Amino acid sequence: MTRGKTLALRTVALYISGHGYGHATRVLEVARTLARHRPDVRFHVRSTVPEWLVRLNLGERATFERVEIDVGVRQENSYFPDKLATLEAFAKLWENRSQLIQREVRELGRQAVDLILADLPPLAFEISEVAQIPGLAMGNFSWDWIYEPYVQEYPEYRWVVPAIREAYQKAERLFRLPMHGDMRAFRSICDIPLVARHAELSVGEVRACLGLEASAKPMLLVALRAEDLADVDWSALHSLPNEYEVVAFSKIPLPGAHILPPDFMRFQELVHAAEIVVSKPGYGIVSECIANDTALLYVERHGFREYDVLVAALEEYGWAEALTVEQFRRGDWQAALERLSQKRQQPHRYVDTSGADVLAEALQEYLD
Repeated sequence: MTRGKTLALRTVALYISGHGYGHATRVLEVARTLARHRPDVRFHVRSTVPEWLVRLNLGERATFERVEIDVGVRQENSYFPDKLATLEAFAKLWENRSQLIQREVRELGRQAVDLILADLPPLAFEISEVAQIPGLAMGNFSWDWIYEPYVQEYPEYRWVVPAIREAYQKAERLFRLPMHGDMRAFRSICDIPLVARHAELSVGEVRACLGLEASAKPMLLVALRAEDLADVDWSALHSLPNEYEVVAFSKIPLPGAHILPPDFMRFQELVHAAEIVVSKPGYGIVSECIANDTALLYVERHGFREYDVLVAALEEYGWAEALTVEQFRRGDWQAALERLSQKRQQPHRYVDTSGADVLAEALQEYLD
């Protein structure tokens, strides 16, 4: 940069599905990677994800506004989707899309946005077309693919899938991640490696933050929602603290369990420090276990189309075991934990996790 010359600020709007944390964590990782190379870039996040998640990853480089332009999947619980409620919510959102688009176009103008990156609300590309701002997509599945089985059960909503595909056609390009479904709705597709967050702290540093530096027991990270954990028969797991330092984000009735606030530290640091993570198989947790050499004990899910794709990736990775919902709830974890400890004695399959660097470089080309 020429001495005395200041780079003009560039602004990237991030439209992120609020369904789970996986969409957000990978978009924010791409943004963090771009920010390291481009001090002239700031971000404007528009989503229903918690603001603390944005702050923990992007700090003051991002502004945030909570807006809903995507319904994701409404769920009965973590294991079963509510298909009809999902379609009803989408129909209501779509009915009001004209007002939403106009509101968003005004806001993007006020923020002087140069580029849109979306994962993967269809309306983001309707907005980009009207605002005349390039709209780029990233993801491993699209909502038309997810909703296809739903509209087969509820044919009065069969219009939903072609409406979403028409919106996706307006994206300039899709950067498609591994573990993907059918994404032919996009007119231009570029495959990239896995986007995953890598730990930056050592295991020792994380354990010191947790007060575990004097303990020789491995760490078991229980990464599930409070309502999921409320169904577990913890009396069947009374011996777990004898074998592991148990870390969770919701109160569980195990002596000595370490309960953390959600923004205690970046999640991948905890994943890296854990020997085993207990969770459900979404993109975020699968990718971060792979990137940080951690085993995953996952609870089966039903009615989620992406589930089989993610489980196939876990099987290839090698360090994973499944629990049925019934096994999980009755505390029948011990045999699966022992199998995982055995699997950890063998190397897992290598997976390229450089997707954030690849996509950040592509974003720079668009900004330039």
